[in-house]
Amino acid sequence: MDRSLDIEGDLQLEFEGGRARVEIRDQVVDLNLSDARSALAIMRQVSPSTRREALRRADAQLRAIGLIGRVRVGDRLIARLGGTDRAGLIARMLNVDPLALKLFSFLGAWLGRKRALGEPSGSPAPGDRPAPGPDSRSSLGGG
Repeated sequence: MDRSLDIEGDLQLEFEGGRARVEIRDQVVDLNLSDARSALAIMRQVSPSTRREALRRADAQLRAIGLIGRVRVGDRLIARLGGTDRAGLIARMLNVDPLALKLFSFLGAWLGRKRALGEPSGSPAPGDRPAPGPDSRSSLGGG
């Protein structure tokens, strides 16, 4: 017996470092993250291999029932899952395939994060060592 699947709903998620909202409307499942910081925090919740396997299962399920998954950061659509989109090289390098990343939107969300934090776009990411400034003193040269 062939039955159509009709799902509609909203779900609020809170996790260490952020929050997200899942909205299901018609044939689209949207994961809405408020900012890049929340996107990074949700990515850090599980190991890369677990994340990739979960994304592959989600992609297969979405395709099987004819739904499309979308990931938004702020107002930017940064990735899709299911449907006809396929992961590219960047997604494979980041271990998030089968997500089809929208590269310029992804970069825009990341740069927007840096602006929101007051960091210039060329500044190091958190955890990076800053370059020595003119007032830095070497431990080898004395002074």
